[in-house]
Amino acid sequence: MAYSSFNLLKILDCKKSTPLTYLLHQTDYFLSSLLSSLHQTVDLRLVKTFQELFHCLLENRNSTKSLLLTELGTLLAGSTHGKAGVKRIGNLIRSKNWSTDLIADFFRNRSLDRIKMMEEKNIRPLLIWDGSVLEKHESTYLEGLSAVISSKAKRLTRIKPGYYNSPVKGFINVPGFKVEGVVLTALNERASLFEFNIYSRVGVFKEWLSNFIWNGFKTIRNQSKKAVLHVFDRGYANCTLLEFAQEFDQQFLVRWIGKRFLIDEKGKRLTYNITKGMKNKSFKFTYDKERNKYTRRLISWKKVQHPEMGDQMYTLIVVREYKRAGSPIYILTNLDIDTKKTAWEMLFSYMKRWEVEEMFRCCKAEIGLQSIRVQGWENRLKLFYIALLIYEFLMEIIQKRRHYVERLINIYTPIFGSKKSKSPFYRLRKAFSVILNQWKSCCEIIYRFNPIFKG
Repeated sequence: MAYSSFNLLKILDCKKSTPLTYLLHQTDYFLSSLLSSLHQTVDLRLVKTFQELFHCLLENRNSTKSLLLTELGTLLAGSTHGKAGVKRIGNLIRSKNWSTDLIADFFRNRSLDRIKMMEEKNIRPLLIWDGSVLEKHESTYLEGLSAVISSKAKRLTRIKPGYYNSPVKGFINVPGFKVEGVVLTALNERASLFEFNIYSRVGVFKEWLSNFIWNGFKTIRNQSKKAVLHVFDRGYANCTLLEFAQEFDQQFLVRWIGKRFLIDEKGKRLTYNITKGMKNKSFKFTYDKERNKYTRRLISWKKVQHPEMGDQMYTLIVVREYKRAGSPIYILTNLDIDTKKTAWEMLFSYMKRWEVEEMFRCCKAEIGLQSIRVQGWENRLKLFYIALLIYEFLMEIIQKRRHYVERLINIYTPIFGSKKSKSPFYRLRKAFSVILNQWKSCCEIIYRFNPIFKG
């Protein structure tokens, strides 16, 4: 077939209101500002390739092959012109006239505009920070590879009931890349991508995690966003985070560790000892996703100081579960907690941290970020960021047209039996893939038998 799939749609010009036309109109609206910025630096043919590549990534659902250039080239130019499609994609990602900063600024500007809308509605924006790894077990020649802890190996070597695996001492390291993701969300709001940094631990592309936190705080401070709350997990519980927050006057919330020292009215003690004997100030029944049931949680808070931060005051929030053994949840924040409502808001804000975990899962399992095999560092980053546009696009559609999405996935991706899907992200991606495949088959038939395409 001489025409690509996207070109055939422009030729056929479907005027009926169909799921296909809705999908393409939404993609045009989503990419309009990005394509106009790209067209200022590159040729129109590369802009066209960028747009067609976005549709190919939306159509190709394979966690192990979705980002292979041969697969994308076949979808871009057809099975008989796969080499030409690979060459077009190669010309796009190897072009020196544009960089990944273009897409990174696109994510950041959309998030900053969304923060302004939240502030107008008196909604507290949440920036959730977390890290992950992209594992490349069998790669040796890719630029920027470094040793990362394999989560897959840790999962496979776990001893299961009825089976025994020889114990492994320490962690298993494999080649890969480090990832630092930042997601913008709020209570009762969807998640959107704010930043996605891929870096290495050694070599030319080595980067420090503290640099990303510094730049993120600086960006928010320059935009005068004092109402933004930064949410961190226990891996960020150190003095560096507290210093950066004080330097840029940022609000933060971090899960603290019980074996770290804090200062209260009785002096410098372990956090675990400080919380002993604290009276619970409120309780509430909350839903536990892990055990799929409602649990009764008790909450209390107290003013503390950090030994290395001088007179800076912090609030230590302690969350316990009623009649259940185990360590409580310690949350440290620089906000003043005066009411029960504010304390519970801090807990629910920390629970939203799972959205960044879901983002990493979607990017690895559904978009297939670990399947890429481009050797050059800059070229690989460009393909990474183009693939991340799929996540942002689907999350935006889910939030804006919720009822339309439910009808769409029930028609094209029905669920049989007792299965229940909590998140429509995967089903929506599959529905769009089915729509594009059905339309391409129809276009191939029209292309073969319609005389307007002859010659």
